Amino acid sequence: MFKSILALLCRNVPKMDTFGGASDPYVECFWRKGKDGNDTLFYTTKVIDDVENADWDETIEFPNYQKGADQVYNIHTNTKYIQSVFTSLHR
Repeated sequence: MFKSILALLCRNVPKMDTFGGASDPYVECFWRKGKDGNDTLFYTTKVIDDVENADWDETIEFPNYQKGADQVYNIHTNTKYIQSVFTSLHR
């Protein structure tokens, strides 16, 4: 199993709180093998409450790591999906 400290940062998170405050963002981390492969959830960050800029410094385990596999990071707030970020981990 491959372990890494992954620094995920979100800046200028839209204010989505139904009570007028900042958002409560979190990130879902997925593996994707190949361009049209299925996404497999392998980690979800903690929720950071009431922020516009979120920093996650968490140790993430990458189970069944395969060189060249892509990762998909889906960014959510407490009420809505915001966007996806794609990357490849080459080790």
